[in-house]
Amino acid sequence: MKKIRVVKDGYEVKEAIEQFLSLGFSKDNIYLLAHEKDRTEELTNVLNINDIGISEPMDNNPMANSLHFYKDELHSKFYSLGLSAEEVEQYVKELNWGRILVFAIKTDDFPTIE
Repeated sequence: MKKIRVVKDGYEVKEAIEQFLSLGFSKDNIYLLAHEKDRTEELTNVLNINDIGISEPMDNNPMANSLHFYKDELHSKFYSLGLSAEEVEQYVKELNWGRILVFAIKTDDFPTIE
């Protein structure tokens, strides 16, 4: 199972994370994706979210995980989540508009994102 929310600021990110936790997702299965690395890092610091970049996982008991990818990798990561081409295009547009994606994935249904 996967749940995705498009949010516009850190307050909404925190709400989405809390909602996913209340739905039974573990913090290890909740991810944050912002378009710009600086914004990802800012949210990571403010919300105590784990920042997972291209190749550097960290664990400091975060509230959730964050991701940032190079443009080429973004589409393939979305497709690996089982999103359709239309969904991928919509979420890429949302990111380009400065929005943030918060998503939760049950790992028994989908591959782990790294």
